[in-house]
Amino acid sequence: MKHWKMAVISLVVLALLAVPLLGCGNKEEGKVTIRVGYITDYSGVAAPAFETINQCMEDLARYFNDEGLIPGVTLKIDSYDAMFSPARYVPALDWCRAKGDKIILTPDPQAATLLKSFAETYKVPIGTWMATDAMINPPGWVFCAGMNTVPMAKALLQWISDQWDYVAEGRKPKIATVGHTEASEIYLNEALTEYCQAHPDQFDLVGEYLEPFGTMIWSGQIVKVKDCDYVGFQDAQMTNAAFVRQLRESGSKATLFDLDASASVQSLFVQMCGWEALDGKISFFPWGFWSDTGLELVDLAKELLSRYRSGEADDIISQGNGYLAVYCPYVFFNLIRQAVEEAGAENFDGQAFYDAAINFKTTFQGYPEREFTETRRDFPREAAVYQWKADVEDVVRISNWLPGLV
Repeated sequence: MKHWKMAVISLVVLALLAVPLLGCGNKEEGKVTIRVGYITDYSGVAAPAFETINQCMEDLARYFNDEGLIPGVTLKIDSYDAMFSPARYVPALDWCRAKGDKIILTPDPQAATLLKSFAETYKVPIGTWMATDAMINPPGWVFCAGMNTVPMAKALLQWISDQWDYVAEGRKPKIATVGHTEASEIYLNEALTEYCQAHPDQFDLVGEYLEPFGTMIWSGQIVKVKDCDYVGFQDAQMTNAAFVRQLRESGSKATLFDLDASASVQSLFVQMCGWEALDGKISFFPWGFWSDTGLELVDLAKELLSRYRSGEADDIISQGNGYLAVYCPYVFFNLIRQAVEEAGAENFDGQAFYDAAINFKTTFQGYPEREFTETRRDFPREAAVYQWKADVEDVVRISNWLPGLV
């Protein structure tokens, strides 16, 4: 009995001693955990397009923590599968707030648009990958590290017009769009309509044809657009690849164009359509492509793959530019770093992030200077034109940085 009592006393003493020891360990480490919500799609209709986007998000957070890039801070990512479903966006926001997330990031433009008013109410900023007018006007608590669809699409249309030889052809080029009733496609159509109305001498607008998600048979739309010179779309779905294949099977020689969506699932389009069907297709990227050299964010993506996913790096690169979306969390993690420098890690919250964001300006190597301001919520103001080339089976840059058009 005596030995038993002594054993209990010894355990109690050890437990009491362990408390200050553990406390000293945390204090010595001096780390504050900042939780970041991440609303994405792991199992819904957009999951294939979001797969590599999700991977680069995970890898960049790990990289920031491993390298101590935000002194005194450990980033913790809380991921929520919203399945690209509007019915799940508000529950996702509630879940993130319950976790203690100070900001929320999302590659889903629908989520960012729907949650804009909630972000301001709860003082939880939302960072997103692609801007739409509804997100950024009027400016609020949604910040977009990707391109604003409307002005960027107009810049691409201007570039397309500049390539057309009106004298030799003796006519305006015929142009149309085909896609789904989805935010990015709707804004592409808006840009096309506004541009053609402002420049009636440049294009013959045949039409803008949107169908519900899941449409696989495009024969009706193809009849209307097969004789066009340019056909655009802005979704990254298997159904869009089906459209391209069916369009080529109809005999159409139209030059395809989009912004950056289809390149996020490049391998899917190549597998379903083949390089010959995609040859000459033009895309518009604000942050670059794997074929670029001297661009900081492309080099960073390659470093992350080498460090964390070396065994699957070639496959991820072949899938397209989805992993290059690392530029978005990179912008926001750098913003967190600035907010921590200004307010202190212990005082970091949504308001601190917002205050830092509206005065955030930076120049990444190889890119023009980019910024958020009190009135601007879209970060990149320029993009470059890239062409899909069958002879080299790659996507290569063919223009300088082009500014978006109002």
